[in-house]
Amino acid sequence: MHHLEIFSLADGVDCVISLAALFKELMHNENDLMHTPVDCFVDNKDLYHAIYSDKPVGEKRLRVEINAIKQLLQDGELKEVKWIQTNEQIANVLTKHGASGQDILRCFEKGLLNSSLL
Repeated sequence: MHHLEIFSLADGVDCVISLAALFKELMHNENDLMHTPVDCFVDNKDLYHAIYSDKPVGEKRLRVEINAIKQLLQDGELKEVKWIQTNEQIANVLTKHGASGQDILRCFEKGLLNSSLL
């Protein structure tokens, strides 16, 4: 399992939870303690299985991040972590050199994701 995948997911989860709360407050003028659960998409099967497995990962630093994600799932702040095929991962353009930005650009322009992901 790649360390960067885990740390990127943990960082992304923190950001998206904060953005969801900000969006809720801006759009609905609500700042209550109710969370807006969000979905995250990963294309790394080892990471996906580590999140939904009862077996702890070997390295302590990784275990801390995985357990934090599991806690967010349990608390309902994170609705689900879904596995998707690499060719469906529109966020690759944000982290991988040479990845095409067409899919994420289309998503921003139309406000739509591939419906098979939902």
